[in-house]
Amino acid sequence: MSWNKFANTMGTLIVYLLVIGGAIVMAMPFAWMVVTSFKTGSEIAQWPPRWTSKNFKSEISVNIKNVPSTTLGNQGSLSLAEFRASQSGDIYNPYKKVFIVEDDPIKRGLVTLTFTKINYADNENINTLIKEIKEYNAKFPLIKELSNKINLLEENPQSFENFYFGLYSSSNGLFKKSQILKSMDKEIKNSINYIDKFLKISLNRVPYLRVKDTDNSVIKNEKLRKKDELKNYLLKLKNSLSDVSALIEKYSKGTGIISNDEIAHIIEKLNSIDFVSFTDMYLRNVNRLLEKNIYNSIIYNKNSLKFKAFFENKFNDVQKYTSNDLTIQFKVPTKEIMKANFLKKLESSDIPDELKNEIDKNIDILKIKDNFVLNLEHDFNDQVLSILNINSEDLSRALMIIRSLSKINNVNVDNINNYLNTFDLDFINEKNIDKSKLLKLSSIRNDYNKILEKFNKVYSDSISIVNLTNAPSFIDKVYYRNYSTIEIYYKDLYAVWFLDDIPTMKANFTPTEIFANVFQNYVDAWNAAPFSKYYINTLFMATSTTIFEIIIAAMAAFAFAKLEFWGKNILFTLFLATMMVPGEVMLVPNFITISKFRWLDTYYALIIPWIVSVFAIFLLRQQFLTIPNDLWDAAKIDGSSSWRFLWTVMVPLSKPALITGALLKFVGSWNAFLWVLIVTKSPEMRTLAVGLQTFTTESGTLYNLLMAASTFSVIPIIILFIFMQKYFVAGIARSGLKG
Repeated sequence: MSWNKFANTMGTLIVYLLVIGGAIVMAMPFAWMVVTSFKTGSEIAQWPPRWTSKNFKSEISVNIKNVPSTTLGNQGSLSLAEFRASQSGDIYNPYKKVFIVEDDPIKRGLVTLTFTKINYADNENINTLIKEIKEYNAKFPLIKELSNKINLLEENPQSFENFYFGLYSSSNGLFKKSQILKSMDKEIKNSINYIDKFLKISLNRVPYLRVKDTDNSVIKNEKLRKKDELKNYLLKLKNSLSDVSALIEKYSKGTGIISNDEIAHIIEKLNSIDFVSFTDMYLRNVNRLLEKNIYNSIIYNKNSLKFKAFFENKFNDVQKYTSNDLTIQFKVPTKEIMKANFLKKLESSDIPDELKNEIDKNIDILKIKDNFVLNLEHDFNDQVLSILNINSEDLSRALMIIRSLSKINNVNVDNINNYLNTFDLDFINEKNIDKSKLLKLSSIRNDYNKILEKFNKVYSDSISIVNLTNAPSFIDKVYYRNYSTIEIYYKDLYAVWFLDDIPTMKANFTPTEIFANVFQNYVDAWNAAPFSKYYINTLFMATSTTIFEIIIAAMAAFAFAKLEFWGKNILFTLFLATMMVPGEVMLVPNFITISKFRWLDTYYALIIPWIVSVFAIFLLRQQFLTIPNDLWDAAKIDGSSSWRFLWTVMVPLSKPALITGALLKFVGSWNAFLWVLIVTKSPEMRTLAVGLQTFTTESGTLYNLLMAASTFSVIPIIILFIFMQKYFVAGIARSGLKG
């Protein structure tokens, strides 16, 4: 191969590699957007970022957390009905155990909870365990926080559960490393500081070690010797405490609950410290100072650390029964199963029949609760307006007064003024509202609240109960609420016996369920806002502006290209000059104009200001100039009008340029954001670009949903370009800038 041929081949290869590399670089952002749209919420913050997602897996592990049985779960996902019901507080059930999913919600699939052990005891053994805990507290001095918890402990399962989570809660439990070790380290450092201060200041001021002029040489020497003895002991004690502090700092760096091995190492280090109790006449008075400022805090902390092992041993010893079945397995209920369970339970509930009949049973099961609440609230609001005979603008204030009165017992017309503030009384007097009617409405409000609580109980239980495919015999039922909370109910066994049994959770998916997981973000994003309406608005606006712009641009371009009139070139130059004015400069004048026409929040505001484009006129004029004037002359000889020649000859011959202008306009209108944002107020008038703001809030951005929404927003543009790219390329090639 000759050198020239080799050089040409390599040059061609390099060009191809550059083109391929450039294409990959240009496609990367879009590829990353699509990949992100498939990810779960927790995968967005992963570092380093990955090109994969667990949504594609057939089995995933799920993190769960052991929480008190009265935990309401994820408050952010509560509906209005659930929120109202939660205000009355959750009633403690001694047979209920709760786990919270500290991971992405599992919305489908087969869920398996696997325990390493399941031990339990008879219910009456709880009292024996509590008595032994109190005996330990009486026998050994403990830190104040632990001693107070034990003193508050009562002989019932609810008190024991509160005590257990007060020790082992991962958020603020006493045995959490960040709690007990940091507190202990602080006290040890205080002891070290006390030793330093004592050696620097107090040692020479201690009365029983101070050398007096009246002391003989023997006493003087003895005092000096004792002073040195005390000094050496305190220095040795300081070094020992510093070693303990270093060990505590090492173990406190982790998270979670302190382990028994870590406790054993710390106690071993503490036991190596020689706590001296002086007996001689000179130093015995120092004992009280050392006990108060050093010894006691260390002893209390050591006993408190030992209590953890004591408590766990006693808790394990009392649980004499063992289960061989260590698995709980259930299928996440589908919407169809949820609805069937709900309708069945609703039929047997004591909710008034007239309200049952008003429930739309054909809508999505997850929307039924909100519809029920809204209908109930609208009905109550209508009653307030009718009974009080007030205007709609006064409704909000009246509802506030009624709700406050509904929370008060034994209120009547005679004492109602005692429960209302000055502003409420002024409002009642100003609107001439009958106070007896307010009391009547507060009673109705109470009845509605009770109905809401009943409905919430029926709804929440029916859509959350799962069909167990495998479970130990002593488990009664399991609820899976809001895809985030697992409630386990036991048969005649206190749930406190299972507090120390923490399972691992896995979810398995069929191929159909994997497909649903992969596109779950798209479903959630579509349902997060009225994107169907956004699509219609965007398509209508983009199509309308494109059609009107092409019509106007074609007529103007024809005039500038083929017609002769005075000032044509000057006028065209002025047109081109407007392209140098930034679009942002025109926002305020255009907004004022639209406001004067009262077009805000209408299609007129979205379309009319953007139907003329100087660039489109310029593009078509340049294309029209390439068409020979001979055609124009022949058409005039044949009797054709200018209008007919434009649409039957010029436009068909300029199809690539027209399509190019139309594509650019359509894409620009489809992606328009700022103008749409400032001229629209209601969601019904907004477009896709503005609708994407749904996923950006003050608390953060839901990037996976935002990317999903961005993907299905940009897909129509990509499809349009794929089918129209040949016209776009032809338009660029044929519409050279000729004067």
